[in-house]
Amino acid sequence: MGSYINVGLVFDKLCTDKLKKIIKYLINKNGVLKFGDYSKDKEGDEWVNINFNDKTYVSELCSNYYGKLIIVPDIKEPLNSANVILEIIKKENVQGVILSFHEEDVLKSYNEIELITVTDAFIHIIEDLYELVEFDYAVCDNDAEIIYTKELIHNFKKEYSITFIPDESKKLHEFRTDWHINGLTQR
Repeated sequence: MGSYINVGLVFDKLCTDKLKKIIKYLINKNGVLKFGDYSKDKEGDEWVNINFNDKTYVSELCSNYYGKLIIVPDIKEPLNSANVILEIIKKENVQGVILSFHEEDVLKSYNEIELITVTDAFIHIIEDLYELVEFDYAVCDNDAEIIYTKELIHNFKKEYSITFIPDESKKLHEFRTDWHINGLTQR
C-alpha cells in the first residue's frame, strides 16, 4: 500500500538522554543503525550524514533540525523484521519522535487476527518506551503525525487509532477509535 504505521511520542523537550534511551531500546542486542542524517539549518538546505562511530551523534540530532535514523530494530515480533525510520520532530509548539514502520513490512495479510497481533506489538512498544522516557502523550495510526500540544491532545484523541495519555499520577491511559492502525479496517 505504500504507507507507514507511525508511533508518535511527544515531549515538552526532547533531550539527548531521552533519545539515547529510545535508540537503545530499538537496537536492543542485535539491532543495527543503518543510516542517519540531520539538517544544520531550519530551511533544510545543509544536510550532514551521521558517523555512528562518533558518540556525539545523538546530541547532534537533538541540537539540529529534521534528524532521521534508519534502524533495523531488535524488538517484539512481528515488528522486528521491518526497518524503522526514527524522525525527530521540532515544531513551534510540539516536539518529539516519530517511529515509522512500512505497512507492508508489518501487515502481510490484513486479516483481523494479524491486525490485533500487530496492534498489540505496537502497544507493547509504547508502554515499554513510556517506562523509559515518560512522554507527554503517544499516538499510533496510519501515517500519524504529532501536531497537538499536550494541553490540546485531550480534544483530539479520537483523531488517531490509538492515543496514550498519562494522567497526573503518571498512569498511562489508552484510547481507541473505531478503526485499526492501518487506517482502513473497522474494529
